[in-house]
Amino acid sequence: MKDLKTLKEKINNIYYKLNIKTHMPFILNENILFCCFGFNDLKYEYNYFWKIGYINLNSDQEFFLLDTKLPNQSINCSPFIYKENNDYKLSFVANSKQDNNFSMFSYKGDNIETLKEYQITDFIKYGFEYKNNYFYFIDHRLLINNVLILNFLKNIFILKMSNSYLGLTLTIDHIKYGLFELLLNKNNQIKIIKIKNSNISPYKCHLQNDVLAYTKKGDGFEDRIIDFTHDFYFENIPEEIMKDIYIVNDWSSYI
Repeated sequence: MKDLKTLKEKINNIYYKLNIKTHMPFILNENILFCCFGFNDLKYEYNYFWKIGYINLNSDQEFFLLDTKLPNQSINCSPFIYKENNDYKLSFVANSKQDNNFSMFSYKGDNIETLKEYQITDFIKYGFEYKNNYFYFIDHRLLINNVLILNFLKNIFILKMSNSYLGLTLTIDHIKYGLFELLLNKNNQIKIIKIKNSNISPYKCHLQNDVLAYTKKGDGFEDRIIDFTHDFYFENIPEEIMKDIYIVNDWSSYI
């Protein structure tokens, strides 16, 4: 991102002035950040509804929501977007109503303001599409096009997955050791992503060039705000965690 100061100001305005949460960042380019926006609606059993949208540094408007045509009560998560030839291709997971039956929804268009749905992939509950390859996880397994890449023991849960210039990023929750952000790099090595001089795990993050975009968790239910840092590094996984992760196949041919 070319102007993190302005981007942080926009996000702080959205959070503190508009009372809208931000979550699950994905950096499209130097001007545009996709993410989820959380809206409080006490009319329904669940207080927050997460919607896909973006922040454009070239616009005075604070943020834009995509018209996904999904019901207002639908929860939208984990945006992933890239440009191929003349089309932008967006994938995210969502439920069509207030339940836990999620599917992957895919949209495309020649500009991000007019993306149109073109595919629903029911078998993918958590994942994304990239250049006709399907990255997803089921239970404790990470797969690409039905090929098993990583196998986790049952004391580890995968919460989110994304792609970056360095490799796949994974948010995992270990029953004993807590939350970790992992990088599965292009050499099939797994590292922990950490912020310098901080005990905070960069929750549900995205890496783009020298920027780590991540979500900070507040004290309240679904209290989320996106933040950024240049000061991150990679560390080897402790043996007591790595023994619960099995690398089954090389994934680098899919990118």
